[in-house]
Amino acid sequence: AVNVLAIENILETPFINRPTIIHISTDYVFDGEHGNYRETDTPNPRGNYARSKMAAENILNSAGFEYIIVRTQVLFGSGQNVRPNFVTWLINNLREKKTVQVVNDQIGCPSYAPDVAEALFRLLEKQAYGLFHVSSPDALSRYDFALQVAHIFELDVSLIHETTTEKLKQKSPRPMNSSFILDKLFNNINWQPRSVKEALHHMKTEVE
Repeated sequence: AVNVLAIENILETPFINRPTIIHISTDYVFDGEHGNYRETDTPNPRGNYARSKMAAENILNSAGFEYIIVRTQVLFGSGQNVRPNFVTWLINNLREKKTVQVVNDQIGCPSYAPDVAEALFRLLEKQAYGLFHVSSPDALSRYDFALQVAHIFELDVSLIHETTTEKLKQKSPRPMNSSFILDKLFNNINWQPRSVKEALHHMKTEVE
């Protein structure tokens, strides 16, 4: 898988000075059975994507390099080179007056891309190496997240239709509750990402 090959290629590169390796991982390494996951909780990835991310983490953990692994979830943000994400998908559809189906039974803590970048900068500055969870402190369903997006961006909430994971029949398995505990991040850098509401307001100023 590309996640594993990318890490292996980096580790096989001859460096004059050994670099700090940064790897962005995912909440999908957890099965989502209980939520409130800490970095010390045992992963149980389901699906090929999740297993490849877990494999990349394991390779990096045993490689002998200084590293920072950051697990994120429901990563969102704006900008010219930003990949489509849940929030941009939702905004685009609502602006075009299209109805959308959003699940109410998948719970997570969305990660705002600028805050992930800020966390990485602070971790590197502190030379705080290892595995960290980086997300908003807010745990909420995708449906509730969508409602917040619509309210803050002043879009039509009635276009958002509530559904379930079973009804939506998504192709790959999703953890039902993959919410994070951020204590380790805060204890290392005395900082944590913005709330979902604060992040969305900031994104709105960036977009508009």
